[in-house]
Amino acid sequence: MSDFQLFPPGRLNKEFPFWVWFAGVLSISGSIIAGSLVLYLISINFPTVIIFFYLMMAVLLPICGHGVLNFRKWAKTLLTFVVGALLLVTIASGVSRLAFAATPSSRGMVDIVVVYGWLLANAYVLVRLLMDRGEGSLFSAPPKTTDAESGKGPWYYYAFLVSWYAVIVIAVMDHMGVLSLPLAGS
Repeated sequence: MSDFQLFPPGRLNKEFPFWVWFAGVLSISGSIIAGSLVLYLISINFPTVIIFFYLMMAVLLPICGHGVLNFRKWAKTLLTFVVGALLLVTIASGVSRLAFAATPSSRGMVDIVVVYGWLLANAYVLVRLLMDRGEGSLFSAPPKTTDAESGKGPWYYYAFLVSWYAVIVIAVMDHMGVLSLPLAGS
């Protein structure tokens, strides 16, 4: 396992599979969302089991994300279960409806984008993980990259990263009270 890297340089190559990159980045950044969600759920006295679940997600998601970026089979399997459980619990527990809460403590429009964007992105990752199987699986024979290719990646990788992390930072700042964004019901 000496070739395991937290951020493999080949991930920015144009030949690197987009959905694997997306799954890795979404998992790593998803831990920020899960951690913020834990703090918010504690503040509104949500059931402890659900809070503990999102705390586990905040720990497991970056581990899976880094493993997927390195084409590890264990990470693909674990991420499939983690994302499936995340979608199921978020929808079944009512956490997904918190963005539309009609209470004075309801959150802003950014939360709607983060919560539902995160759910849709995780649904996409789950479908791609389930479709990637058999001998043609990327995790059976990961693409080889050379260090000479590991220069700058496609512009849309950077555009996605900047916009995704900007939305997360704005949402966290809104939760902390640093920013005051319009509420969803306004």
